[in-house]
Amino acid sequence: MGNLFPNDYNLTILIFDAEKKQFKFKDKWIENIDSFLLITNYVFNFLLFDELFFVIQKKIESLKN
Repeated sequence: MGNLFPNDYNLTILIFDAEKKQFKFKDKWIENIDSFLLITNYVFNFLLFDELFFVIQKKIESLKN
């Protein structure tokens, strides 16, 4: 099947902790949801941004309400 992404993609893993309402980005816990995209409580090895953006956006809205 080969490599899904070209080598120049900068892939980052984001981890969300539902209890803390924070997520881990490059070994730092981020509290400001508005500054970053929130990826629920799953770990993604890669993101197909266009397909997931709507889901992520709705999750952010539900957490703010």
